[in-house]
Amino acid sequence: MDVKEETWFKAAAMTHPEEKSAVLHFYVQDFRAGSGPGDTVYVVAESSISATSPTNFGEMHVTDDLITTQPEVNSEVIGKAQGTTISADFLVSGEQMYLNFYFTAGEYAGSSLTMLGRNEIMNEEREMPIVGGTGFFRLARGYAL
Repeated sequence: MDVKEETWFKAAAMTHPEEKSAVLHFYVQDFRAGSGPGDTVYVVAESSISATSPTNFGEMHVTDDLITTQPEVNSEVIGKAQGTTISADFLVSGEQMYLNFYFTAGEYAGSSLTMLGRNEIMNEEREMPIVGGTGFFRLARGYAL
């Protein structure tokens, strides 16, 4: 390694700041196509068996949901949940989810969290991995319930 490369490498070395944690509590207002004028989720693709599959296997949705501070749809909006879901199980309603939670208001405005993984939608409680983020949540890791 020459001197120039060694200088760059030392300058680019990442520091390890003290880890922080945050507990967020918010609501995603998710309305499937056909539920009304405020629909936020639409089918964008399906497999040859989606219509006859009990789990809609192969059906892909795109979503642009509001994130609110309370369960009521008309409560304060603090962001958007945007991404795709794919029905990916022949036997149970299990979706593969790829979602970004982008915050537009409050202390996290301009930051995002990324969640991906399996979601068995009929289970009352599910755990999904948080695999990254931007802004305040840069290098985030954790889970969502």
